[in-house]
Amino acid sequence: MCLELEPSQNILQSGQNQTLKSVKIDAKILQSLQNMLRGDRVAFVELIECYLTETPRLVQDISTAITTHDAQTLLNTAHQLKSSSASVGAIALAQLCKVLEAQGCSSKLENSLELISQLYQEYEQVKTALEKELAKEIP
Repeated sequence: MCLELEPSQNILQSGQNQTLKSVKIDAKILQSLQNMLRGDRVAFVELIECYLTETPRLVQDISTAITTHDAQTLLNTAHQLKSSSASVGAIALAQLCKVLEAQGCSSKLENSLELISQLYQEYEQVKTALEKELAKEIP
């Protein structure tokens, strides 16, 4: 099932996301993740490190899919990044991926090019925030 979502001029400027601009990671979601892992710090660190290792490839794959007009790859990769980003509390990044996923689903990639730079910027901010979280976990 595909949803039709139109990106705003700048998805990060919309009123709903205004507070997420300064807070790149939802602390409650990260805490929930830690609770699921029953306080296993090693597993938590490994999970965050895995996200930080895999995400640059996914971002690059999304960028390539957009520039080559590969709607199916955009759909699949944006879906994967949306899910993993949401699971680590990167809500604004997940919402941006949701828009890209919908564009891949509808094969309407005309507006996707303008979202690439937002995707890179958002990931860099999420990466910085998660690296700060890791610094707290590693003694």
